[in-house]
Amino acid sequence: MAGLKKAQHLNLQQLWVDYGTAPDCFRATMPINKFATLLRALRFDDLDTREAWKKVDNLAPTGNIFEEFVTKCSSYYQVGEYVTID
Repeated sequence: MAGLKKAQHLNLQQLWVDYGTAPDCFRATMPINKFATLLRALRFDDLDTREAWKKVDNLAPTGNIFEEFVTKCSSYYQVGEYVTID
């Protein structure tokens, strides 16, 4: 979201400030403490193999999760007669 909001240059504290310089979406989603906890707890890669996959694909650590997500979406949602692509 920081990239979409042109705020990728801001650090974590700056993304949550409430005096008008940061996008509101960060504060509206969750408190900074909760985000920091999630950031520390979630890991999608192995530190030992990080350098090898970074040379090949920057999105490799989340690739399996994304593929599983797409598979689940496909199995739980069937496109019907009245679907519109927007």
